[in-house]
Amino acid sequence: MAKRMTFTLAALLLVALSCAGCLVKEKHDTLCLEPDGSVRWTVVERNIHAVADTPADRLREEAEFMALAGRDEHDAAVAFRALGGTAIRTQILSADWPFAISTEARFDDLGRLWQRYFDLAGMRATSALVRSGNRTTWTLVVDMDQTTEKTDEEGHDSLESIMEDDFAPIFMIRHGEFVDGAGFTFDDDGRVAKLDTDALSKRDWEKEPRLVLSLSWVDVEAVKAPKR
Repeated sequence: MAKRMTFTLAALLLVALSCAGCLVKEKHDTLCLEPDGSVRWTVVERNIHAVADTPADRLREEAEFMALAGRDEHDAAVAFRALGGTAIRTQILSADWPFAISTEARFDDLGRLWQRYFDLAGMRATSALVRSGNRTTWTLVVDMDQTTEKTDEEGHDSLESIMEDDFAPIFMIRHGEFVDGAGFTFDDDGRVAKLDTDALSKRDWEKEPRLVLSLSWVDVEAVKAPKR
């Protein structure tokens, strides 16, 4: 199993989607954090188009997808509901071909969100959020060579379909600042955190099957407080 690991969180599920008779798209995931650990997850999908063999099949698949998006029944919305998301909203950014949509949902706790994700996936993992004073830390520990019984709950297939091989979400915080983390790189302003894809891609998963990621931030009051 470890030989197939790449550097994205999607690879923790070993999800590989076939593009024969399906839709292809450019997808970007942004998780906007609040200081208390709640989060708004936005998925933007652009240049959506079908690659079926015949024009009729391509038109049908694209029409079906846009109809589902219009009813909040496409994969991103279904997956967000399976993860416990609320205030789920889909916007059609472009109704002209190639299509573009945006889907967002809110989650009360970043730790519980990712615990739910790996529980659904049948991966042994611990995801927790700890707050101490003005500092909040999210820690994710995944045993890459350990699995549990995969759930058959509704939405599991949709969850897999949005976690494609290029899934590398960006974490952002507006009313606070990232101060530390393992497995992430940070922009100079301290408000954008990205997975350290270069380091993770070079990791020997057979020798190091236990992955630990962490992300710490302080709220806006702590950022403004004078340093002593």
